[in-house]
Amino acid sequence: MDKKLLYTLLTFTSIIFALYLIIYLLSPFLGAIVWAIVLAMATHPVYKWFLKLTKGKKNISSFLSTTVVFIVIAIPLFILAIIFAGQAYNVLSYLEDSIQKGEIPILTTIQSNPEVSNIIEKLKPYLNKEDFHSFGLTLLKGTGNVLAFSTKKLTVNLFSALFQFFMTILILFFAFRDGETIVNSMWEIVPLKEQDKKKIVELLKKIIGAVLYGIVLACLAQGLLGGIGFFIVGIKAAVFYGAIMALCAFIPMVGTAIVWVPASLYLLFTGQYGKAIFLTIWCLTLVSLVDNVIRPLYISGKSKISLPIIVLGVLGGLITLGFLGIILGPVILSLFVEMLRIYKEEVVVGKSVQEEKIESS
Repeated sequence: MDKKLLYTLLTFTSIIFALYLIIYLLSPFLGAIVWAIVLAMATHPVYKWFLKLTKGKKNISSFLSTTVVFIVIAIPLFILAIIFAGQAYNVLSYLEDSIQKGEIPILTTIQSNPEVSNIIEKLKPYLNKEDFHSFGLTLLKGTGNVLAFSTKKLTVNLFSALFQFFMTILILFFAFRDGETIVNSMWEIVPLKEQDKKKIVELLKKIIGAVLYGIVLACLAQGLLGGIGFFIVGIKAAVFYGAIMALCAFIPMVGTAIVWVPASLYLLFTGQYGKAIFLTIWCLTLVSLVDNVIRPLYISGKSKISLPIIVLGVLGGLITLGFLGIILGPVILSLFVEMLRIYKEEVVVGKSVQEEKIESS
């Protein structure tokens, strides 16, 4: 075997093995590293502004940029997390008490509305009260179990999430300071043309921007607007339901309607017609505006990226990799498509051109 080829194969194998060990070693912090890179790319203009302000002092600029990100993100999230935990506990306690007493509080409140009560009286000959009550109690137990499981899972993961968040902030400092140097060094060993490298970098920026603004922030905005709407109409635990709406916003087609449609119907059946109409209009306009206008604008509008790739990448990544998959899913799919394009242009098309030249000569 050619010594040069043997040396190349050994070197390549060593690099792959070392890369595997590095990924395994850093696997506990992989989420923090990815989100630090995402935040660094999203807030890069802030770092550039501080760099210009401090006349090129990277350490100071990185520290100031990281501090700004921490204040803007950490403090609101911390406050909302405390409020959410308190309201989630109250909602679950209320459901558990009702289940133990064999009561269906929502049904009792709805029956207090004279108009609904009259309708129920007329339907009594056609309804089996015991079966109806049993079905409602079973549904309430199922809802309570789902909420309890979800809340417990969030609580268990809360400390892990806080640790990952502070690790993200720590890594963010180095991402600001040394990010460009590390990226340039890595690109130097990638055997691609400069124009292909630039296309991949631009693609990654567009994907991260599309996912960050078109998916993550859009879902958070829908949850925030939904929670504000719930607060205005006087529904208790508005932060809790707003957080649920933000999670449901990831579900295609139905999204936040899973939460606000039952809430509007509840207000309607309890005789609060004005509030029911207001909440419906609020969610159909403001909340849906984010989903139907802002989200498509960032995903397939400004970014010019295929919508199916982003949606499939986000949903597939979310199911297989958790919250981290929201970023990694679309990135992996888009990189695969881009590498296919490069292979087609460099190998398939290039080979055809060479064959045509040989035949013509």
